[in-house]
Amino acid sequence: MPVLSATECVTPAFRHTTQQMFRPFRLSFWLRIAVLGLFTGEFAGEGFHGNFPGSFPGHAGNMGHAGTHAPFPWHPEWFTLAHIVPAVIIFALFMIALTLIFLYISSTLRFVLFDAVLHGDARIGEGWRKWRETGRRYLVWQLLLALAGWGLLISCLIVPLLMLFPNHIGFWHIDAQAIIVLAIGFFAMMVLGFVMAIATILAKDFVVPIMALEGVGWQEGWRRYLDIARGHASEYVIYFLMKIVLRIVAGIGHGIITFFVALLFAIPVAIAAIVGVSIGVGATMVVKALLITMAIVAGLLLLAVFVAISAFTGAPIAFFFPAYSIYFFAGRYAPLGRIVFPAPPPPPPVYATEIPTTPA
Repeated sequence: MPVLSATECVTPAFRHTTQQMFRPFRLSFWLRIAVLGLFTGEFAGEGFHGNFPGSFPGHAGNMGHAGTHAPFPWHPEWFTLAHIVPAVIIFALFMIALTLIFLYISSTLRFVLFDAVLHGDARIGEGWRKWRETGRRYLVWQLLLALAGWGLLISCLIVPLLMLFPNHIGFWHIDAQAIIVLAIGFFAMMVLGFVMAIATILAKDFVVPIMALEGVGWQEGWRRYLDIARGHASEYVIYFLMKIVLRIVAGIGHGIITFFVALLFAIPVAIAAIVGVSIGVGATMVVKALLITMAIVAGLLLLAVFVAISAFTGAPIAFFFPAYSIYFFAGRYAPLGRIVFPAPPPPPPVYATEIPTTPA
C-alpha cells in the first residue's frame, strides 16, 4: 500500500471530500456531517470608564440613599471577595458541567465521524449505538486531558490572581509585580497548552483509528501508535506544519463565507437595537429590565442561529481534515490501509484450450 507524505495526501483527501460532499450533493448527509463537526470541534484598559448612572446605590437618586441597597454587579463596590468568590464558584461549576456534557457527547461522535469519513455514510443514531462503548473508553482520555487543562489554568492564572488580590490587583489598578507574575503564568500556560494541543491532535487523528479498528482502550491505542511513529518523528512534524497551513487556508475561506452570512443579519439586528434603545430612553425601570431581558434572549437565539449556519457552511472542512489524517495514516497503519487502499481483485483464471490436431 502507498505511504503518502503530508503533502501527497492532500489531493486524495480533497478528492474524497468532493466526491462525498458534492457528487452528488446529499442534504441529509451534509447536515449530519455539520452536526458531527460541531460536536467534535473540527471546524475563535478599563472596562467601565467610570460612567455610572447617578441612580446607582451610593449616590442620591430615585433608588434611595447610600447603604439602603446592595451594590449592583456593575458597581465598583461589588468587586469584593464576598461577591467575587461565590460568582467564581458558580461559574466554575457551570463550566465543569458543560465540559463534562460536551466531552461525553464528543467522545462517541468522534468515532461516528471517523466511520462516516472512512465509509462515506453518516448515521448518527446507529453510529452512537455502535461506538458507544468505544467512546466511553475514549472519554477517560478526554477527562484526563480536561483535568490537566483545568489544573493548568488554576495553577498558572487563578491561584496567582487570588494571591495578588487585593494588595497588587484592584478594581482600578494593577502594579508591576502583578504584571510580571501573571505574564510568567500566562507564558507557562501557553507553552504547556501547546503540548496538550499536540497530544489532542495525535489522539483524535491516530489513536482513534487504532481504537476503532482494533477495539482497544486509549492506553493500548497510544502504545501502538507510539510503536508505529517511532523513528518517523520528522514525518509527523511535517504533518503538523502542513495541517496548520491547511487550517489557516480553510479558516480564511470559512471566515469569508461566515462574514457574508453575518451581513445578512447585521441590518435587522441594527434596526432592532435602534428601536430598543429608542424605547428604553426615558422609560421606567420595569420597561428597561424587560428590554434588557428581551435583548439577552434575542442575542442568545441569534448566536445559536449563527453557530448553526457556521456549522452548516463548515461541513466540508469537518469532513476534509479527518480524511486528510486517514490518508496520511493509512500507509503507516496496516488495518486502516487495507480499507483505504484495498488490494486489486485477482485476475480471472486463464484456462488452457486444447489445440485440435489434424491427422497426418
